[in-house]
Amino acid sequence: MALIQLQEEQIRTWTRAQKDEWWFRNVYRGAMPQLTFRSAATGFLLGGVLAATALYIGAKTGISIGVGLTSVILAFALYRIMHGAGLAQDFTILENNCTQSIATAAGYMMTPLISSLGAYMLVTGKTIPWWHMVVWMCVVSIIGVLVTMALVYMRPRVRPIDAATRVGDLFREASRRAVALGPVRSDVAAVYGRARTQVKSAVVAISTGSAVKFTLERLQEGASGVASWVSVQDYTVDRTVTTVKWGPGVGNQTLPGITTDFTASPGFTAQCRPDGTCDPRTVFFQSTIAAGPAYEQLAKLSIMPLGGSITARTDWN
Repeated sequence: MALIQLQEEQIRTWTRAQKDEWWFRNVYRGAMPQLTFRSAATGFLLGGVLAATALYIGAKTGISIGVGLTSVILAFALYRIMHGAGLAQDFTILENNCTQSIATAAGYMMTPLISSLGAYMLVTGKTIPWWHMVVWMCVVSIIGVLVTMALVYMRPRVRPIDAATRVGDLFREASRRAVALGPVRSDVAAVYGRARTQVKSAVVAISTGSAVKFTLERLQEGASGVASWVSVQDYTVDRTVTTVKWGPGVGNQTLPGITTDFTASPGFTAQCRPDGTCDPRTVFFQSTIAAGPAYEQLAKLSIMPLGGSITARTDWN
């Protein structure tokens, strides 16, 4: 089946809002199962088997192979057969993608065994005990994860683009939860509206003065016509970044209605509904430290009206 895609003329002539709506209607799969127990278990099992085959081929030929494509085909075929026999539901596209990611990670674990460790045994003429190799692989894997975390989380300071991305993650989660929670009960909707989740701002005190805190809330339904907003998670912008202003819509600094008000009332509020739509917003961030390259001084976060999709840029254009 051919992939659905925009025509060249549509790419040139459509507005961003039209492209966003087309993506939401034709591509977005917010309610489709993704990281499920069966997708994870299938990934582990296929990854183990395919990793063993990759190790055998590498030992015989010296060529390392990827297991991503093989795992996708096998998982799809396995659940298609089980679905036809009435033993299981068919795999979704997103479940298949998760299975591929897990199996591929297991497959790449074999690479050191046929490269660095294999070279060591050839040069020294010694066979490394299997448990030595297991310990070595586990230690190297843990070190790799820790180094990656250090590079991400132990920067000397948070950049504006980091803050914009973190706030954008709240909106992705808000849209996902709104779709998953489903429609608001009619008696509650009459009072509180049809939004299922929202992201609000407030100015809070920190050690160096004040900062803007963004909070994701969900609508908790109670008795007839009664509901309340319950906090799910929040993010306080780092002291090295200033949340300068925001506007109701998607655009640049010329966006109508731009304000610097981030207080709790009225402040910044953007709601997401069960159909996946969210209130469009643009938030502007600036570094409090003048030194550094230009791309570390500014950031702009745009929340699209459909699907909770975001764009983050290192400028205000």
